Amino acid sequence: MGDRRRGRRSPLQERMGAIMAKWKNGIPGFAEYDAYELAHKIEDCYKRHNAPVKIHKSGPIPFYGNGYKFAVNLEQSEATVGKIERLVADVQFTLHLPALKAIRENGVLYLVTSGNDVTLKNNNLLQIVNSEKYRSAFEKMKIVHPVGISENGEVMICDLEDYPHAMVSGTTKSGKSTALKCLLASLLKYPPDKMNFLIADRGVELNRFRGLPHLSATIIHTPEELAYALLLLHDEMERRNKLIQEDQRNLSVLPYIVCIVDEFPWFIDAIKGNKQTEKVVKVTNDILRFGRNTKIHVVLSIHDPKDDIAIIEKSDISVSLVFQTANVRKSMNVLDGAGAEKLKGKGDMNFRRNGETHHLQGVYITDEEIDGLVQFIIEQSEYDSQFPRGIYGFSISDKDIEAKRAEIVEYISNFSTEMDDSNKDDDKDLKFVKVVLWVLSQTNVSINRIQKECHIANSYAQEFFNKLQSIGIIGDIAEKGRHKVTLKSIGAIPDELKDFLSRQGITDDEIRAAIEKREST
Repeated sequence: MGDRRRGRRSPLQERMGAIMAKWKNGIPGFAEYDAYELAHKIEDCYKRHNAPVKIHKSGPIPFYGNGYKFAVNLEQSEATVGKIERLVADVQFTLHLPALKAIRENGVLYLVTSGNDVTLKNNNLLQIVNSEKYRSAFEKMKIVHPVGISENGEVMICDLEDYPHAMVSGTTKSGKSTALKCLLASLLKYPPDKMNFLIADRGVELNRFRGLPHLSATIIHTPEELAYALLLLHDEMERRNKLIQEDQRNLSVLPYIVCIVDEFPWFIDAIKGNKQTEKVVKVTNDILRFGRNTKIHVVLSIHDPKDDIAIIEKSDISVSLVFQTANVRKSMNVLDGAGAEKLKGKGDMNFRRNGETHHLQGVYITDEEIDGLVQFIIEQSEYDSQFPRGIYGFSISDKDIEAKRAEIVEYISNFSTEMDDSNKDDDKDLKFVKVVLWVLSQTNVSINRIQKECHIANSYAQEFFNKLQSIGIIGDIAEKGRHKVTLKSIGAIPDELKDFLSRQGITDDEIRAAIEKREST
C-alpha cells in the first residue's frame, strides 16, 4: 500500500500490529493485554504486601467460570504458598475485585477471579480470540463465530457455515449493531482471498470497516444501491453454480461471501411499491434458499421479523441472535415464546439454533479496537491491487451497478403494462373494501350516498351497489329511495365476501366493529 496511508501509529495500533503479526504467523493473539494488565496488578499488590509473586504470562491466560485463572510461578515467587493464600482477601480488597481465591490443582497454585467486573472483560472479543477454545475451533471450523458467554462463563463458538444464514433482532441499543461489528471483526482473521464482505448499513455503525480489502463493494447506504447489489449477488451465485457444475473442485477456491445488512426492513420499505421490488425480493429469497451451496451467507438485522419482513422467506434463516424486544408479542415472533422482552439490553441475548435457545452475554469490542484492527489490515495486508480478493473474488464496480440499473429499467418497461393493470385491480379492490365496511355500518344506503361518502366514481358506486345487492347485503327500497342494509351479524356474511375481505387483510374484529357502529346509531 502507499506510504501516504502511513503516519504516526497510536499505542493501540502498535498493540494491534503485534497481535495481527502473530495471526499472520498462525498464532491467534487478540488483546492479551487486558488479562495481563490484571495479572500485573495482582503481582504489584502482593509486592506491596511484602510477598512478591510471579504469574505465568508466556501463553494465553485461561478463563475460570466468568473470571480468569492465573497460574503462580512458585519457583520465581519469593512468597510462600501459605502467605500467598493468607493475603488473598487483602489483595481482593485493595484491587476492588468482586472475588479472588487461591486453588491448587495437580500441584499448581492458581489465583482465580470472578464477578461482574471481570465478566465485562471476559466477553471482550479480543480476549475470546486469544483463548484455547477459539484456537481449537479455528482449526476445525470453516467460519468461526464467537457468539457470547454462557451463564457459567463458557464461551459459545459456532460455525457460521452451518447456519447458513442468521437474523439479528431486538430494540434500539439492545446490542444488535455491536453483534454485527463483532462478527465482522472476528472474520478479519481470514484473508480477503478467503473471505469477502458485502455490507449495507442505514446509519454509520459499520462505517468503521470501510476501506478493507475484503469488501466486494463500498459500504452501501441507500435502498437503490442495496437493490442492485443483491441482484448482482444473485448473478454471482448463478456464476458460482456454473463453475461448480463444471468441476466440483472449483468450490474450494471460491472465497466465502458474508452479506450483512443492518436495519434490513428500512431498505426494503424504501423500495416497497417500486416496480423493482418484486424482482429484488425474489432474488433475495433465492439467495437465502440456495446461497449456502455456493458459500454465500446472509446476516440480517431487524426489529421484528413478523412485522418488518413478511415478504422474506424466514424459514431459510434458521439461526437467531435475539436481544431485548419491546414486548411479549415481539418476543413470540422471534423466539416462538416469551422471554426476550425480559432481557436487560446491552448485549444480554438469547441465541436460538437447531430449535434450542441459549441465554448468553453477547461478545463485545470497542470502536477503538475496531479502528486499530482495520487500520492495521489496510496498512499491512499484502494483496494484489488489481485482484484484492483473488481472481475468484466477488467485486461490484460502478460499471456493474450501471449495467444492472439499465437491466432493471428494461425489465420494468417490458412488464409495465401488465403491472399497471395489476395495480388498477388492486386499487379497485381497495375501493370495494372501503365500500363494504361503510355499507355494513349503515342502516340504509343508495348509489349516490356510496359515491359521496366513499369518494369514488359513479360507475364504481353503481357496480359495487349491484354486487352487494346480488349477494343479499343490500335489500329492497326502504324510504326516501334508499335501500335497507339487511345483514345483521358477521355470521350472515357470504363466504365469498368474507374470504375476499380476509385476503385484503380485514379481520373479523373490524367487520364486527362496522356492524356494531350501525347498531349504535
